[in-house]
Amino acid sequence: MNRVDNSTDNKKKIASIGVVLLGIVSLLGDIVYEGARGIIPSYLDYLGASAVLIGLIGGFGDFIGYGLRLISGYLADSTRGYWAFIFIGYGLIGAIPFLGIPLGIEMAILLVLAERVGKAFRTPSRDTVLSLISKDVGTGKAFGVHELLDQVGHMYTCIVQCLAIVMLLKSRSSTKSRIENPARST
Repeated sequence: MNRVDNSTDNKKKIASIGVVLLGIVSLLGDIVYEGARGIIPSYLDYLGASAVLIGLIGGFGDFIGYGLRLISGYLADSTRGYWAFIFIGYGLIGAIPFLGIPLGIEMAILLVLAERVGKAFRTPSRDTVLSLISKDVGTGKAFGVHELLDQVGHMYTCIVQCLAIVMLLKSRSSTKSRIENPARST
């Protein structure tokens, strides 16, 4: 009986670790993506995109993110290649930092859309893996922990962005006061 209890405890431990690790990966992915999501329209505007083009890119990106889930979910189920889809999907989040390299509006659009393709690849497989490993922990608890970590990523991103804006505004106001009153700045 003791041997069975240890086996069950080990399964629960391993499942819990898997749930937390998937949650941390989602948290880190959200920090990267959600950090950029709010400024992508302004960045595309800066690169010369019209408001119509920015709206089309956002809408088409979301369509890709949801529409391709049907295909990627089917492919992941038929191949049982869940982890490959998860790695490809999270790997495509790497397109977002490349937006910082001024490569032109066309490349920026492709990078934004590539991340959305990644979202379509990773979400069905991640949720499937999460449901498979959560059987020993409890499906509701596993999805709750995962969603908690996911939302922490959203919240952290918002806090960091607010702090960055405050610091930027403070530095601009101190620079402006030094320009207007050069004698007071020494």
